[in-house]
Amino acid sequence: MFNEANMYKLQPTTAEHIKKLYTKYNIKSENVRYAFTGKKMVGYIHARVQEQVKEIVLSFPWTIPSTPTKVRDTLYNNIIQYFRDQSKFTNFQLRVNPMCEPKTNITFLLKHGFAIKNTWKELLLSLSSVANAKYSPKFTSRLGSEDDIEDLIELTKKDGSYAKQLDTDGKIRDYLANEIIPTDHLTLVYEK
Repeated sequence: MFNEANMYKLQPTTAEHIKKLYTKYNIKSENVRYAFTGKKMVGYIHARVQEQVKEIVLSFPWTIPSTPTKVRDTLYNNIIQYFRDQSKFTNFQLRVNPMCEPKTNITFLLKHGFAIKNTWKELLLSLSSVANAKYSPKFTSRLGSEDDIEDLIELTKKDGSYAKQLDTDGKIRDYLANEIIPTDHLTLVYEK
Protein backbone atom coordinates (compact mmCIF):
# COMPACT_ATOMS: atom_id res chain seq x y z
CA MET A 1 0.00 0.00 0.00
CA PHE A 2 2.80 2.43 0.95
CA ASN A 3 4.64 1.77 -2.31
CA GLU A 4 1.50 2.55 -4.32
CA ALA A 5 0.64 5.64 -2.25
CA ASN A 6 4.20 6.91 -2.47
CA MET A 7 3.82 8.50 -5.90
CA TYR A 8 7.54 9.22 -6.35
CA LYS A 9 8.44 5.58 -5.64
CA LEU A 10 11.10 6.65 -3.19
CA GLN A 11 12.17 4.34 -0.43
CA PRO A 12 10.20 1.30 -1.63
CA THR A 13 9.46 -0.98 1.29
CA THR A 14 8.45 -4.56 2.03
CA ALA A 15 6.08 -6.09 4.56
CA GLU A 16 9.10 -7.47 6.43
CA HIS A 17 10.64 -4.00 6.68
CA ILE A 18 7.37 -2.52 7.98
CA LYS A 19 7.09 -5.33 10.54
CA LYS A 20 10.66 -4.61 11.67
CA LEU A 21 9.90 -0.89 12.08
CA TYR A 22 6.62 -1.50 13.93
CA THR A 23 8.44 -3.84 16.32
CA LYS A 24 11.42 -1.50 16.77
CA TYR A 25 9.24 1.53 17.50
CA ASN A 26 6.65 -0.46 19.47
CA ILE A 27 3.78 0.74 17.26
CA LYS A 28 0.70 -0.78 18.81
CA SER A 29 -2.35 -1.88 16.83
CA GLU A 30 -4.56 0.71 18.58
CA ASN A 31 -2.31 3.40 17.10
CA VAL A 32 -2.95 2.38 13.49
CA ARG A 33 -5.97 3.24 11.33
CA TYR A 34 -6.80 1.76 7.92
CA ALA A 35 -9.17 2.82 5.14
CA PHE A 36 -10.75 0.27 2.82
CA THR A 37 -12.87 0.33 -0.31
CA GLY A 38 -14.53 -3.05 -0.20
CA LYS A 39 -11.72 -5.45 0.66
CA LYS A 40 -8.95 -3.28 -0.80
CA MET A 41 -6.89 -1.16 1.57
CA VAL A 42 -6.66 2.37 0.17
CA GLY A 43 -5.04 4.22 3.05
CA TYR A 44 -3.52 4.11 6.50
CA ILE A 45 -1.97 6.20 9.24
CA HIS A 46 -0.01 5.11 12.29
CA ALA A 47 1.48 6.77 15.35
CA ARG A 48 4.30 5.92 17.69
CA VAL A 49 4.18 7.19 21.20
CA GLN A 50 7.43 8.44 22.71
CA GLU A 51 6.60 8.54 26.41
CA GLN A 52 10.03 9.82 27.50
CA VAL A 53 9.70 13.06 25.50
CA LYS A 54 5.89 13.32 25.61
CA GLU A 55 5.57 13.18 21.85
CA ILE A 56 3.31 11.35 19.41
CA VAL A 57 4.96 10.87 16.02
CA LEU A 58 2.33 10.46 13.31
CA SER A 59 2.97 8.98 9.93
CA PHE A 60 1.45 10.92 7.09
CA PRO A 61 -2.06 9.61 6.25
CA TRP A 62 -1.03 7.65 3.15
CA THR A 63 -3.64 6.91 0.49
CA ILE A 64 -3.36 5.47 -3.00
CA PRO A 65 -3.63 8.15 -5.72
CA SER A 66 -7.24 7.47 -6.78
CA THR A 67 -8.58 7.84 -3.23
CA PRO A 68 -10.69 10.94 -2.43
CA THR A 69 -8.84 13.47 -0.23
CA LYS A 70 -11.56 13.19 2.43
CA VAL A 71 -10.12 9.73 3.26
CA ARG A 72 -6.86 11.40 4.41
CA ASP A 73 -8.88 13.80 6.55
CA THR A 74 -10.90 10.95 8.04
CA LEU A 75 -7.81 8.88 8.87
CA TYR A 76 -6.10 11.88 10.42
CA ASN A 77 -9.17 13.04 12.37
CA ASN A 78 -9.86 9.53 13.65
CA ILE A 79 -6.40 8.97 15.08
CA ILE A 80 -6.25 12.51 16.53
CA GLN A 81 -9.61 11.95 18.23
CA TYR A 82 -8.33 8.69 19.68
CA PHE A 83 -5.38 10.49 21.32
CA ARG A 84 -7.59 13.39 22.49
CA ASP A 85 -9.87 10.90 24.23
CA GLN A 86 -6.95 9.43 26.21
CA SER A 87 -6.26 11.72 29.18
CA LYS A 88 -2.70 10.42 29.54
CA PHE A 89 -1.79 12.19 26.25
CA THR A 90 -3.06 15.64 27.28
CA ASN A 91 0.42 17.19 27.49
CA PHE A 92 1.93 15.38 24.50
CA GLN A 93 3.00 17.15 21.29
CA LEU A 94 2.34 15.83 17.80
CA ARG A 95 5.06 15.57 15.17
CA VAL A 96 4.80 14.55 11.52
CA ASN A 97 7.35 14.10 8.75
CA PRO A 98 5.46 15.00 5.54
CA MET A 99 7.89 13.09 3.28
CA CYS A 100 7.82 12.45 -0.45
CA GLU A 101 5.12 14.88 -1.56
CA PRO A 102 6.21 17.81 0.60
CA LYS A 103 4.21 20.70 -0.88
CA THR A 104 0.87 18.85 -0.83
CA ASN A 105 1.58 17.14 2.49
CA ILE A 106 2.68 20.36 4.18
CA THR A 107 -0.49 22.07 2.92
CA PHE A 108 -2.54 19.24 4.45
CA LEU A 109 -0.71 19.49 7.79
CA LEU A 110 -0.96 23.30 7.97
CA LYS A 111 -4.71 22.99 7.31
CA HIS A 112 -4.89 20.72 10.36
CA GLY A 113 -3.16 23.19 12.68
CA PHE A 114 0.49 22.16 12.45
CA ALA A 115 3.22 24.80 12.41
CA ILE A 116 6.54 24.35 10.64
CA LYS A 117 9.25 24.07 13.30
CA ASN A 118 12.19 23.38 11.01
CA THR A 119 12.88 22.09 7.53
CA TRP A 120 15.18 19.30 6.44
CA LYS A 121 16.63 18.74 3.04
CA GLU A 122 16.55 15.06 2.35
CA LEU A 123 17.83 13.54 -0.86
CA LEU A 124 16.21 10.27 -1.78
CA LEU A 125 17.23 7.94 -4.56
CA SER A 126 14.86 5.48 -6.18
CA LEU A 127 16.29 2.01 -5.68
CA SER A 128 14.35 0.73 -8.69
CA SER A 129 16.29 3.10 -10.97
CA VAL A 130 19.60 2.20 -9.30
CA ALA A 131 19.07 -1.47 -10.18
CA ASN A 132 19.48 -0.70 -13.90
CA ALA A 133 22.37 1.75 -13.58
CA LYS A 134 25.89 0.91 -14.72
CA TYR A 135 28.65 1.63 -12.25
CA SER A 136 32.40 1.59 -12.31
CA PRO A 137 33.77 -1.63 -10.79
CA LYS A 138 36.23 0.42 -8.74
CA PHE A 139 33.68 0.73 -5.90
CA THR A 140 32.08 -1.80 -3.62
CA SER A 141 29.39 -1.37 -0.99
CA ARG A 142 27.88 -3.10 2.02
CA LEU A 143 25.33 -2.43 4.73
CA GLY A 144 26.77 -0.73 7.78
CA SER A 145 26.81 -2.52 11.13
CA GLU A 146 27.55 -1.77 14.77
CA ASP A 147 31.21 -2.58 14.00
CA ASP A 148 31.34 0.65 11.96
CA ILE A 149 30.00 3.01 14.63
CA GLU A 150 33.30 4.40 15.91
CA ASP A 151 34.48 5.24 12.37
CA LEU A 152 31.10 6.78 11.61
CA ILE A 153 31.28 8.96 14.72
CA GLU A 154 34.52 10.46 13.43
CA LEU A 155 33.08 10.97 9.93
CA THR A 156 29.94 12.60 11.36
CA LYS A 157 32.01 15.02 13.46
CA LYS A 158 34.24 15.91 10.49
CA ASP A 159 31.22 16.50 8.24
CA GLY A 160 29.65 18.91 10.74
CA SER A 161 26.18 18.89 9.14
CA TYR A 162 24.56 17.53 12.28
CA ALA A 163 26.67 19.42 14.83
CA LYS A 164 23.65 20.96 16.57
CA GLN A 165 21.52 17.80 16.77
CA LEU A 166 24.34 15.32 17.42
CA ASP A 167 26.80 17.32 19.48
CA THR A 168 28.44 14.48 21.45
CA ASP A 169 29.90 11.09 20.60
CA GLY A 170 27.20 9.50 22.74
CA LYS A 171 24.36 11.13 20.82
CA ILE A 172 25.91 10.10 17.49
CA ARG A 173 26.45 6.55 18.77
CA ASP A 174 22.86 6.29 20.07
CA TYR A 175 21.43 7.67 16.84
CA LEU A 176 23.39 5.24 14.68
CA ALA A 177 22.79 2.23 16.95
CA ASN A 178 19.09 2.87 17.61
CA GLU A 179 17.77 4.65 14.51
CA ILE A 180 19.95 3.94 11.49
CA ILE A 181 21.61 0.53 11.69
CA PRO A 182 18.53 -1.47 12.87
CA THR A 183 16.49 -0.20 9.91
CA ASP A 184 19.19 -1.02 7.32
CA HIS A 185 19.46 2.65 6.29
CA LEU A 186 23.25 2.75 6.22
CA THR A 187 25.18 1.75 3.13
CA LEU A 188 28.95 2.16 3.10
CA VAL A 189 30.74 2.64 -0.22
CA TYR A 190 34.43 1.81 -0.55
CA GLU A 191 36.94 2.32 -3.28
CA LYS A 192 38.49 -1.05 -4.26
